[in-house]
Amino acid sequence: MLAGFFFAGVSGALLFGFLMLLAWKVLKRRPLRAFDAGWFFRGLMLSVAGYLLMWFFGLLGSDRRLHDKIADMRAELEGRGHRPTWFIISQKRSRHYNAVLSNSVKKSKHLHGLAIDLFVVDVDGNGRYDRRDFDLIREASVRCERRLPGYRGSVYHYLARGSWLSRHMVHVELE
Repeated sequence: MLAGFFFAGVSGALLFGFLMLLAWKVLKRRPLRAFDAGWFFRGLMLSVAGYLLMWFFGLLGSDRRLHDKIADMRAELEGRGHRPTWFIISQKRSRHYNAVLSNSVKKSKHLHGLAIDLFVVDVDGNGRYDRRDFDLIREASVRCERRLPGYRGSVYHYLARGSWLSRHMVHVELE
């Protein structure tokens, strides 16, 4: 499932399926050279399962404009000499999954694909994520919205909430 965090979508699902198949072969001590059509079919079915898991856990399905906005924000930061390191951890969520998340709200924009959560490792190059990194992300968002008015929306941080993992999250949404 971790592959879905880095390669959400079909590529992540295929990687997930075939990594699971490979892990199963290694754990069962099956020879790696013995791949046939049956193994290919099993890998494909595991890939479908991986895609469905990504969909259920909110790694797929957000509005294309959000992806464009995040790409524009990254380009803006890189253009200013920063090296943003982040990955998407949540996009469009099912109601069931949204209900179990501690930081989520009942009327979350994730339910309609109008929000993405990023896990931010670093932006300003000092090796950690802090308020300065978030301020750079917010400034990049504002500049993006000036160029592309259809991409307006809020950007929130979780710096003072929850676990270490939660404090690295940035929520980006469209109006």
